Amino acid sequence: LSSESLVERVRAHVITLMREGSTDAFDVNRVARRLGLSRRTLQRRLTERETSFRDQVDLARRAVALTELRRGACTATDLAFLLGCSENSAFSRSFRRWTGTTAAQYARGG
Repeated sequence: LSSESLVERVRAHVITLMREGSTDAFDVNRVARRLGLSRRTLQRRLTERETSFRDQVDLARRAVALTELRRGACTATDLAFLLGCSENSAFSRSFRRWTGTTAAQYARGG
């Protein structure tokens, strides 16, 4: 299993579960099980690749947010819910960290 494929598979599972509305997307035990690994083995392999489950969840959230905003498919409130953010302000802070701008500015192309 190459480092790219494991990391990509983790992120793909998180994105799939997120889009299904499943809180399993944010549970390392559930994602590890889907990959046929123990939690500890998954965490160890991600650490060997200089990443973590939390990093991959963050990257998955970013990818989904950018895709949905480009498509004009979701409001920021809808995105916050889809991404499992506790509140809109948490989503806003994350989005600014990811892009340096607000979701509304990004959606308008700015």
